[in-house]
Amino acid sequence: MYKLDRTAFAIKSFKDSERNLDYWRKQPASERFRAATWLSFSAFGFDPENPPRMDKTIFHMRKNG
Repeated sequence: MYKLDRTAFAIKSFKDSERNLDYWRKQPASERFRAATWLSFSAFGFDPENPPRMDKTIFHMRKNG
């Protein structure tokens, strides 16, 4: 599993940032979603092969009326 290195930052120019934005705008939605999911899993320390399940016991339904 990959680990997100929170200490690795780089100072970028506006031109570099613009190129990065252009790159991601050209990617299909599925690729952008995959990258965003990977970043979220990495940031929160979840295993992509075994994602956490939502605790459905705290929700309840009631009838309107």
